[in-house]
Amino acid sequence: MNCFLLPSTICSEINSVISTFWWGKDNGKTKLPWVAWNRLSLPKREGGLGFKDLQKFNKALLAKQAWRILKNPSSLLARLYKTLYYPTSSYLQALNGSAASYGWRSIQEGKTILQQGLRVRIGNGENTKIWEDPWLPCLPPRPAHGPILDEEMTVSDLWKPNIREWDPIVFDGVLNPEDQQLAKTLYLSKHAEEDTYVWAYTKDAQYTVHSGYWVTTHVDVQDNEIIQPPHGSVELKQKIWKLKVAPKIQHFLWRCLSDALSTATLLRTRNIPADPTCQRCCQEEETVNHILFTCTYAQMVWRCVNINFGSLLVSDNLEDNLNRLMELQKVQNIPLSNRLLPFWIMWRIWKSRNAFLFQKKDYDPACEARKGTYDVQEWIDTNATSPEANHDPPLSSGHSNEHTRSRQWIPPLAGWVKCNFDSGYVRGRSFTNTGWIVRDNRGKVIRFGGAKLQEAHSALQAEAMGLLHALQMIWTHGLRFVTFEGDNWELIKLVNTMGDHNEIGTLLVDIRFWMKKLPYMSLRHVNRERNAAADAIAIKASFLNSLSQTFTIPPQWLVNYLYYPYTI
Repeated sequence: MNCFLLPSTICSEINSVISTFWWGKDNGKTKLPWVAWNRLSLPKREGGLGFKDLQKFNKALLAKQAWRILKNPSSLLARLYKTLYYPTSSYLQALNGSAASYGWRSIQEGKTILQQGLRVRIGNGENTKIWEDPWLPCLPPRPAHGPILDEEMTVSDLWKPNIREWDPIVFDGVLNPEDQQLAKTLYLSKHAEEDTYVWAYTKDAQYTVHSGYWVTTHVDVQDNEIIQPPHGSVELKQKIWKLKVAPKIQHFLWRCLSDALSTATLLRTRNIPADPTCQRCCQEEETVNHILFTCTYAQMVWRCVNINFGSLLVSDNLEDNLNRLMELQKVQNIPLSNRLLPFWIMWRIWKSRNAFLFQKKDYDPACEARKGTYDVQEWIDTNATSPEANHDPPLSSGHSNEHTRSRQWIPPLAGWVKCNFDSGYVRGRSFTNTGWIVRDNRGKVIRFGGAKLQEAHSALQAEAMGLLHALQMIWTHGLRFVTFEGDNWELIKLVNTMGDHNEIGTLLVDIRFWMKKLPYMSLRHVNRERNAAADAIAIKASFLNSLSQTFTIPPQWLVNYLYYPYTI
């Protein structure tokens, strides 16, 4: 599937086989499919079950091959295809050709998916055409719109001569207001060389089959192709998949909400003649909520459970009852077994109902309650290694223990200095305030400063600009053996692992350029408490009269963060 395009008839037949297997067979006859296959193919977060439409999934896999050819033009396969099909043009401009191989035509199908999510990351801007290439950072990426003054005009033509900054006269005269706002969110790298293609639908700017499949089902979809989710609250279904219960219980709850159980009332909606009255109590219509909560048999089972649910389960609405059970999961002073027990009780009631109707067996309510209690305890014991099962709340990324939350500033090694940096971010503000402070191994302040940088469009971008400014200041002042510390874990990880990021990719290029100028530097993460001095300087930087200032003697407001046995 990841090399060749499968015929649509084969994909349809495989989808049919999977659907038949899912709903099951009885005496060789396919059972009633309660939910359409295209609805089951919706992701779980959208109310479906996450089955794949094989034809679209096939194209998403082929798009991975197209991505590899685009990003690795020196590979053997890419060079072979270039020689055969696009010797004088780029891969994105390549056509099928009159006698193309089936492999090439298959990858070309994947390329159509790839082109819906490609964006040009601006480097020198010389090869990106304003009106043709998708360079604006929106979803899906697109070129600029408006009256075309010059078809060959590139992004670099919008800059000041020899400076990677927007020329206000040309910029305002060429782009419409909407495109101007989008273009201003781009950070123009001072050191990036070539313009490159990135994938707009992942955080790390790399194509994945998962994101490609999402594009095939969500981007550029016609109104008549929009798939409505199955019946029931999508938000409630999302909570179901987060429950720490057996998968069979999760799927049972999903079917309850999706009207995908063979109750008498639902059978009648499918034009199947059935008595709508509950065969057990003969008092009300047999709905899912009635079977599980309001039927006299169900109420007897609930009373046999040694837990006082109070007025939790008195509603005639199934979603209300399930929502109350979901809220119960948040009550930490209730044992885990008691919080999860209601879902196993619902399962036992449903199984008992089926045994009553189809096998003429009438199980004792107390026995069913005991079975449910045994089942949930067995499930918890089986999964006893998880923090939840042991009643221990999980630690969040290892930063919540006493040691890591310490306010104690740790001095660098002798002969080294430490630079703490931080930035502030306010959405819509025309500048980004940042601060940095350098101390030696005795805690003495060597230098500190603040700056007003260009507008940031996220907290991560603000922190990245703060790190870049700190690197530049350290190099300018001749410091070389430096440990940098910041409190944004995502940024520190990106820089240290040489990762990429869709939003700050060009910023990372400049950061790494300056890091090469400081070969004896290191970058570490600290909690916010240990970074309080840099944070205080960043706050004060908002009130600077100039764009950047550097100081050597700390004022009184900063001293309070410094001289408390290396505490900041």
